[in-house]
Amino acid sequence: MTNMYNMPFAPFIGINRHGQSFMLGCVFVSQELASSFDWVFEAFLEAMDGKPPDNFITDQDGAMRQSIQSIFLTTVHCCCRWHIMKKAQEKVGWLLCQNPGLSDDFNYCVDFRFTIDEFEQNWAGLMMKYEAMTHTHFEKLYEYTSTWVPCYFKHRFFPFLQSTQRSEGFNAVLKRYVNPHNSMLNFVKQYEKIQNHILAKEGCNDYRTEHLEIELWSNFPIERQAYKTYTRDLYRKFREECELIGRYNAFQVGVDLFELRPNQEFVAKYGSRNYLVQARVADGSYLCECCKMDKDGMLCCHILKVFTHLGVDVIPERYMLRRWTPTAVPSAPGTRYEQPDEMPPQSKKQIREKNMIFDFRKLAKFASGSDAAQEIVYKHMRGARTEIGHLNKSKKKKKKTTAATGPSDDGNP
Repeated sequence: MTNMYNMPFAPFIGINRHGQSFMLGCVFVSQELASSFDWVFEAFLEAMDGKPPDNFITDQDGAMRQSIQSIFLTTVHCCCRWHIMKKAQEKVGWLLCQNPGLSDDFNYCVDFRFTIDEFEQNWAGLMMKYEAMTHTHFEKLYEYTSTWVPCYFKHRFFPFLQSTQRSEGFNAVLKRYVNPHNSMLNFVKQYEKIQNHILAKEGCNDYRTEHLEIELWSNFPIERQAYKTYTRDLYRKFREECELIGRYNAFQVGVDLFELRPNQEFVAKYGSRNYLVQARVADGSYLCECCKMDKDGMLCCHILKVFTHLGVDVIPERYMLRRWTPTAVPSAPGTRYEQPDEMPPQSKKQIREKNMIFDFRKLAKFASGSDAAQEIVYKHMRGARTEIGHLNKSKKKKKKTTAATGPSDDGNP
């Protein structure tokens, strides 16, 4: 998206403890050159108090990649898989149509090969099986596999991400708020509205974590531990993994080694392959070759299956990332006893409204069993309306009184 000055817009999108997207900042660039991006990333680094991101996902812009490598020396840069696949479909769609099994074999090679050697061997087998792949865009894809194939990043923290989808989603939201032909001042005001909306949503997620009760899927102690530890949204992701443990059978194949074999043809997210889990119970050390713990910071269903197989009741603390807990955001240094930053009034209003709607919905469900219970709710609602009406009138009176007794023209009371 560009503005009235024909300057491309680029947002910086991060992920909070709820797995929710939030804005770290944004930029308009005059030219998409390495020198322009150098300025952008240096300004971003300064705004982040000199702390670079651990990982970065962007599209395949060469100038941006060059700049990231020079400014963020410790950051791992990954290219957006969605853009790569979209371009590949445009280039080799005809080949996929002529070879019906190629698409599935290609995706399996990319998604379910967890070491670089395993991927390389499978890719070579793919090229031999489908000779038509030679001298096509597939060879171009292979040249930069290290920038987008998951096995090259399996020990890096890319939580629930392989693409710039969250950034693209933010662009879609922005277009509802902003007319690109309006002024920069108008943009800033609209941008602040989006920020307030995001803050309000985060506040609602905090409220849900504190007050929302969810029925557990199982009686496993480890699930109760996750429920008490994680934010609600991350607990749901944990539960999704719990629900997959029934899809595998665990077999001990070594002193500290288990093989997880699927008991059905295909398991969502994990395919049809077997998985090895190293379990050193005495050390409280567990490792699965899918490395979901590194990528998402979330234990996979294979390790959870081993837990249940061995009767492990408590997940070791190092496998419960603080990153996904309500305490993930520490107080800023030196501000412990200072007045915290004030949330914008509109955000506070939205949070109060959404929280009350949530509570009213629970109350309505509780009171819907009989006419008598419904009448009790209506009676208190009428009383609440009257009381709130008096409160609002007293606030208006107070404002008028303050205005009437304000400072005179000469500045004296």
